[in-house]
Amino acid sequence: MLKLKIRQIHIIGLCLSFLPFWWLVGIDQFVWLLLFGSLIIIHQSVLYNQLVRWFLLYLVVQLVSSFFIVENYRYLSFLRSWWINVGAFFGFIVVMKVVRNKVDIERMIDYMIIPVAISCFVTTLAIFDIWQPHFRALIANYLPSSIVGSMLGMAMFDKVLVGYTWFFNSITVRSRGFFLYPTSYSTVLSMLIPFVFWKIRFGKKKLYILILGLMIINLLSTTSRVSIISLLVGSLYMVISNRSLLSRIFFLFPLLLVLLGAISLENVRNIFDTLLYARGRGSVESRTTVYEATVRGFLERPIFGWGTERDIRESLFPAGSHSYYLSILYKNGIAGIFIFLILTYTTWKYTSPISGNSLFSDEINMLLRYGRWSFIAVLINNLTDALDLDAITYTIFWTLMGTLVVAQFYLKSKYGLYTTQSRVNTHFDKMTSTN
Repeated sequence: MLKLKIRQIHIIGLCLSFLPFWWLVGIDQFVWLLLFGSLIIIHQSVLYNQLVRWFLLYLVVQLVSSFFIVENYRYLSFLRSWWINVGAFFGFIVVMKVVRNKVDIERMIDYMIIPVAISCFVTTLAIFDIWQPHFRALIANYLPSSIVGSMLGMAMFDKVLVGYTWFFNSITVRSRGFFLYPTSYSTVLSMLIPFVFWKIRFGKKKLYILILGLMIINLLSTTSRVSIISLLVGSLYMVISNRSLLSRIFFLFPLLLVLLGAISLENVRNIFDTLLYARGRGSVESRTTVYEATVRGFLERPIFGWGTERDIRESLFPAGSHSYYLSILYKNGIAGIFIFLILTYTTWKYTSPISGNSLFSDEINMLLRYGRWSFIAVLINNLTDALDLDAITYTIFWTLMGTLVVAQFYLKSKYGLYTTQSRVNTHFDKMTSTN
């Protein structure tokens, strides 16, 4: 049985590492549910805990909201979104079931970093105009032109590594890698960079320093200000939570006050305006229009929402987009956002590092601490982008969360920190015996 589970871990690794192939063919937005669903069928059992129950309930609320869809053509939008969510859910429960020990946990982190690192490498070539491929995905030849020619269809099937955008008063390259949009790419980069730092600290330093450099180049090239800020805020949390650095912070605090005092309020306002309008006023105005329409739509149907995004006359972008939180509120109403917040809190709880001086420097406990950095970055990114818009980004996030859940249980099992109530499944109780 153990051999089967180890084999499944390698299959998961292959599924993720084959991302360039899925992207080339054009099935990168659809393949995950099929792959992880097949692994569930092979395994014939799943882990069922509190976190899984809330995720399952979240999927049920989405399904209930679909009964309130108005335009028939929007059922396709709902099906795509629900397919992505179910695929990520399958990945989440498969990872929690097949990962059993420290080696498996480290493998899973590598499996998620490798495909993104490959994306960073080839996209860096495109950024510096060494190689800029532009082609139509193979599967597009077998799909109706109405689908391939839509805005979403062009994003999915017109394959480019970079585009061009207006940024800081000039035309500049904007990277998107193997992902649907530059903002999806920036989200997954800010999500994984903390774990690259963890690998540098505990793994192969030279290789991961190179990967870190490529990731930073690509993140800056996405021109995503929110993702960059989210990464910085998450790193601040890491500094504050590190007790050995607190004394340095208090020592530098007077100097920080002097520096802040030297910056006038007017300068702060100018810096804020420069960042806000870096991509022109059109970007801010279009988002504002979408947010206003989203709030108005929510007030019309506050309980279960509209089931999906809806077109609005005032903007090219639909209501219920450009913010994960507002998107859930618009599509699934109060019921959806309530379950989502509980799911988020439960995930935060199940992936938290273990407190205690003896565990502070433990390698896996440090992984959970770096996971906090990643989690905070994602929460901030969700303010302006929908996490489940890109299937790759969403799948990597929940696969990562599943790995961190196992990491916490591994630590509790290793150090005998279980209580009777916390023995969720005997799968975790046996972890230390397989380490």
